[in-house]
Amino acid sequence: MPFIHVSSNVPKTGVDTTKALSTFSKSMTLAYGVPEAVVMAKLTLDEMVVFAGSDAPSAYVEVRTIGKVDKEHNTINVQALTARVTEVLGVSAERVFIVIDDVPSVNWGVNAVTVDTILG
Repeated sequence: MPFIHVSSNVPKTGVDTTKALSTFSKSMTLAYGVPEAVVMAKLTLDEMVVFAGSDAPSAYVEVRTIGKVDKEHNTINVQALTARVTEVLGVSAERVFIVIDDVPSVNWGVNAVTVDTILG
């Protein structure tokens, strides 16, 4: 059930949003070993953002998932996600801010039930 939300002050014009969303969605399947059928990706551009006192292009990436949130996975996934954001949006790596949250399955719902009931 991974979810990724990339928000940025990069202008929407010039960004292939369909390709960007596909890239971010696929990156989650690789990072968390789940089928793309259970991944949700959201992209918000043209945001008003100041990072490190500057409005230069930057991105905030929010990842929510169930499990695989630890030092080992986070180190690998932050590197990979930073690379994808840099590649797709042209934001330099030092201006990509990432937060990864481990959501208990009882706090995640889909198709009118909580995920813990699906996982057993």
